[in-house]
Amino acid sequence: MTIGSFIGFFCHYYQESLYRKSVAKRGPEARLHMACFAAILLPIGMFIFAWTGYVHVSWVGQAIGVV
Repeated sequence: MTIGSFIGFFCHYYQESLYRKSVAKRGPEARLHMACFAAILLPIGMFIFAWTGYVHVSWVGQAIGVV
């Protein structure tokens, strides 16, 4: 959870730099760069977390799915 929080924190600054570059052309939709990226990664992480929920599977798989 901590690693994911740090990744999100630093992605925010990257998103802001992208927003400043393209706000004049695209308007408010310029903030959607990271949302489009997250729309792909969130379901993948949820599937990884769900598929590794068995007792015989290591906890590492669930940690990777949460991050």
